[in-house]
Amino acid sequence: GRLVNPGAVLEIGWLLLKYSLITHKKELRKQVMSLFVDQMFNAAWDPNQGGIFTYLDVDGLSPTQLTWNMKLWWPVTEAMIALITAYKMSGERKFLNNFSRVFDYAMVHFREERHGEWYGYADNEGRVTHTFKGGPEKGRSPSWFIPAFHCWFLRRSDFNFLKGMVFVLK
Repeated sequence: GRLVNPGAVLEIGWLLLKYSLITHKKELRKQVMSLFVDQMFNAAWDPNQGGIFTYLDVDGLSPTQLTWNMKLWWPVTEAMIALITAYKMSGERKFLNNFSRVFDYAMVHFREERHGEWYGYADNEGRVTHTFKGGPEKGRSPSWFIPAFHCWFLRRSDFNFLKGMVFVLK
């Protein structure tokens, strides 16, 4: 098929980056940074509205999924982890700059001001479409992904360059 799920590709990307580090496979690391992180991010980032598309078609056609251009919380978290991991391993500023773009998008469009939790679903323009914080997909709800994302960053003592960015829930 031609269907691409950018969130899943970005997630596989950061997992493969971790694997390449553990196994000392530098060539794999370069390929993953290029294909799974850089190229996937550039294809999935909406240049007009911001955010990560839910689905893409490999031939650049409109995907058949009706939700293809929605912006969901979990591809955003996977993009941030993939981009910051690629930056940490390579030192290339493009990864940090793209991380900042995704982070800013998430804080503007997904963050619920009163409690600091994230909404899960936004339309193509970034407007929240569902005001509940969880979702029908088991294990794929903001109530799991967002704290997991925060814990991932909080346990990273070597991310001193991110000082000033707040990743804690209210």
